[in-house]
Amino acid sequence: MHIDLETAITLFGIVTGSVIAIVGLFQNAAAMKRHNRISISTKLVEASKLLNDELVSRCRSYQLYLNELAEAEKHPGSEVKTKKIAGLQSLIEGSLARQKELDQHIAEVQGMFANLDKIDPGRLDASIALSYQHQTLATSSLDLVKEIKSNNA
Repeated sequence: MHIDLETAITLFGIVTGSVIAIVGLFQNAAAMKRHNRISISTKLVEASKLLNDELVSRCRSYQLYLNELAEAEKHPGSEVKTKKIAGLQSLIEGSLARQKELDQHIAEVQGMFANLDKIDPGRLDASIALSYQHQTLATSSLDLVKEIKSNNA
């Protein structure tokens, strides 16, 4: 079987074009993977920041609760003070529990950086939205506690 020059050149062009197309596909896939990793990494940084911001607000609130509890315990006896002490103790317990949860979430987020390819972006977005909500509530609670404290002073 004899192949003329034109057929050989055509076949060579088809094979070369196919190889170049396949290489291009692999490069495109690698670029998409890098882009996805950067996107996930950016979202993890955002989630980490929100969790840390909430933790700071919770710690500040916790300290204010402790100060208020110490002040209330100096003058026990009245029913109002007893209720205030019980309420503050409940707030302190809740604050400590949430701080422990936040420590766990922060550790989980830090661990996720090692497995960027295995993270579900939709689940991460939902987690960020929830973290934003918790952080906003913590900041609002801290502001409210500060306002109440300044009004009582």
